Amino acid sequence: MSASGDERQGHATRRQAIAGVLAPRGVRAGTDAGRTWAAKVHGRRLIFCTRKGSIERVLHGFALSLLVDERHYATLSNHINSHHLGQRLIYYRTGHVEHQPAKPVGTDSLVLKLNIKKCHQSEWLSTEVRCRFDYACVDSVQAFRRTDRALTKEGQIKHSKIRHEKDDRRSIGDRRHWVLEFDNREKLALYRKQAQELAGEISDLDGRIRALSEKENARVKRAIHCQTLVNLQW
Repeated sequence: MSASGDERQGHATRRQAIAGVLAPRGVRAGTDAGRTWAAKVHGRRLIFCTRKGSIERVLHGFALSLLVDERHYATLSNHINSHHLGQRLIYYRTGHVEHQPAKPVGTDSLVLKLNIKKCHQSEWLSTEVRCRFDYACVDSVQAFRRTDRALTKEGQIKHSKIRHEKDDRRSIGDRRHWVLEFDNREKLALYRKQAQELAGEISDLDGRIRALSEKENARVKRAIHCQTLVNLQW
């Protein structure tokens, strides 16, 4: 997103977040009113659908970070330092980009499976992604073990020859937690579908509770009638 004459939109472009600027290839760029995050996962059918979940695992934390222009760095850092945020925030100072020869990446690199939306910080973001996330997307555990930095479609990550990671606290295909893309309509549809399903379950449980309450009331009435009969003097 580029700056415009609108003051509100101007503020949005000054502090871009990484979600909204990154997406797997096959996702078309789109505009986002408000902030642009380097990896906003909301939306379209993806070409690399078998890799989407595993790529999310690598880039999720980075995608939720905030990008700050050099001219706003001092103001923002002062504000953050003087306020209790109540949550974790990571932000990047995206001023000068050192123009060095591009690091070569392999044909199976995660870097080549990403689109970066055009914005005034896309050059910085492209350089950062290329330096930090050059993981080979491999198809077998054997290739995973042979490669210095690798990623399987099942979500196992090899950060170095020593450090490995697999975070299965959530299903790799659970799109509700994905944050890479340019549009949030599909993600919102997932939440609406889940809300409808939960509403149906709540309605069903309410019906069962009412039925149990009616049974309990009938039992209490029978018990009172029985006690009345017991107390009768013949």
